[in-house]
Amino acid sequence: MLRSRDSVKAQCGSHLWIAVTAACLLLAQARARADTIPEIVAKAKPAVDAKIYFDRGMDSLSLLHYDKAISDYSEAIRLDPNYANAYCGRGIAYYEVKNYDKAISDYSEAIRLDPSLANAYYGRGIAYLQTGNRAEANADFGTAERLNGGR
Repeated sequence: MLRSRDSVKAQCGSHLWIAVTAACLLLAQARARADTIPEIVAKAKPAVDAKIYFDRGMDSLSLLHYDKAISDYSEAIRLDPNYANAYCGRGIAYYEVKNYDKAISDYSEAIRLDPSLANAYYGRGIAYLQTGNRAEANADFGTAERLNGGR
């Protein structure tokens, strides 16, 4: 037997009715969100995958496997083109294989994406020194020092 809202409300009391109504609203919202969960996961997956490749790149870099590090950082960047730290990591690897122009390019992109990334300024400064560009190197070292609070 179906009861009217008013009869259920009268039997339950107003406090319980408010709780039941709130629960029904929350359930309706949860059902609506459930349809979007696959979309949310699909959007988050590239960022998670990019982090995995970034971490592998760091491991390869620490093992002095620079070509592997470049490959992993490149994949992280492909998955998340706004991943400033991946550009910075790849810049380190390029520097280590003496590809200073690509290192400078990656450090510059990292700085464009995150101007507060002191390590990118420092790395680019070192790469600039290798190319004989002392003025740019000194400017980057100054910025890195300022971002690190004078350290």
